[in-house]
Amino acid sequence: MRATWLSCLPKQSLVILLLGTSLVHKTKQEQTSPLQTLVQAERDFAKDSVARSTREAFIEAFADDGIGFQPEPTKVKTDLQKQPAPTGPRRSVLNWSPIVAEISQAGDMGYTTGPFVVENLQSHARLHGLYSSLWKKQPSGAWKVVLDMGVSTPNEVAMLDTPISTPTEKDTERPLKYEAALSDLKKAETGFGKLLASAKFESAYQKYSLDRTRLHRPAAMPLTNQREVLDWAKQQKHEVKLSRIKLEMAQSGDFGYSYGSYEAQSEGKSKEKGYYTHIWRWVNQKGWRLILEVENPLPKA
Repeated sequence: MRATWLSCLPKQSLVILLLGTSLVHKTKQEQTSPLQTLVQAERDFAKDSVARSTREAFIEAFADDGIGFQPEPTKVKTDLQKQPAPTGPRRSVLNWSPIVAEISQAGDMGYTTGPFVVENLQSHARLHGLYSSLWKKQPSGAWKVVLDMGVSTPNEVAMLDTPISTPTEKDTERPLKYEAALSDLKKAETGFGKLLASAKFESAYQKYSLDRTRLHRPAAMPLTNQREVLDWAKQQKHEVKLSRIKLEMAQSGDFGYSYGSYEAQSEGKSKEKGYYTHIWRWVNQKGWRLILEVENPLPKA
């Protein structure tokens, strides 16, 4: 019945109508930015976790070489595919939602972060935390997760329907070629690490952070701006040694990430070991700046 009214139109009107419909469809496609497709990929990932299962959702969303921490870094997709699919009724549901998302100018790499909640379907008890995922666009055009690290939080950080923030910098175009930009990123990560190794936390974050820099630590609420980060840094007196495992940068030379292991040593205390994730952004007149740091210690023996 919905199509019968078309037969009543003159052919000329029908052609105009079809052309108009095509133009509207094309305009909508053009208005869908790479950042929007990234955010939608994250939301679809979460919906799949709720609707099907966490295992199947992660297998679908992760790249073949995508890394997660359990607590050691592992290839998530390969690890899950080796495990048998769970049988019987579901015991819990994992859900999450992005509240911050950024993307490279090339549209080939980006990250999202936001609250997650694990609900026990029998007791309805809830565990809260913050996830952070690094996404890369594949040759097929699909977004896939290449790095994921989450932390627990003592309370709910934000509602799952919290509006998303997509911060941008006015001057992020790279004046340098890819190789030079990558070299600069490695120097920034190394310089940051040297300051931490000398217990110069305040200097490290003062030099390499932005107003919107975030720090995520387990069992703590996140630090979400430079003022909070520097107030925290002033209290840190220990030495931290970073050992990078991987560093990668977007083709536009304005966005990159790294992950690796760390060792923290305080006088009179046992050594803490764990893993870190850094997400970096290039800003003209400032250089590379750390916009997100996530740390998760290994369980004590």
